[in-house]
Amino acid sequence: GHKIYVCGEVNSPMTLYLEGKTNALEAIFNAGGFKEDAKLSTVMIVSKSADNQPIVRIVDLKKATKGELSESEYLLRPFDMVYVPKSKQVKDSKFMSHIYELVRLGFTYELHSDDYAFN
Repeated sequence: GHKIYVCGEVNSPMTLYLEGKTNALEAIFNAGGFKEDAKLSTVMIVSKSADNQPIVRIVDLKKATKGELSESEYLLRPFDMVYVPKSKQVKDSKFMSHIYELVRLGFTYELHSDDYAFN
C-alpha cells in the first residue's frame, strides 16, 4: 500500500494507507467527506516530482461529483497530499438551513404583540 495525506476542509484530516488506484474524491470520503464550507472547485493535489519538488494540480471536484471530469485528472499517486480549501464567501444559506431544520423538527414560536410598547 501507499500513503495519501488528506487535509483542509474535510471532517477527519488524516493519512490514509491505500491499495491500488484511488482518486481524490475517494480519499476525501475516506477522510469523512467535505465540511460544509469546503470549496470543491479548487481542491489542490500536491505530488512529488522525480527530484522531490512539489507539483501542484488544482482540480474542480465539483465537476467530478457530477461526472464532468476525467478521473485521470484527479487520480492520486503514492504520497500525494489532497488539500481542500475553505470557501471564501460565507454562505447565507447556512443560517437559513439551521432555521429550516428547526422548523422541520417541529420547532414553533409565538409572537405576542402585547409584549411591545409602541410610542
